[in-house]
Amino acid sequence: MVSTTVFTCCYIKRMIIIIINYLRVLSRRF
Repeated sequence: MVSTTVFTCCYIKRMIIIIINYLRVLSRRF
């Protein structure tokens, strides 16, 4: 269970970083 929790946390952090980068690109275009 511990490894699953760590994996989920890392996955969420990665998704947040990707979303932030995507928003930055959109803000640059517009």
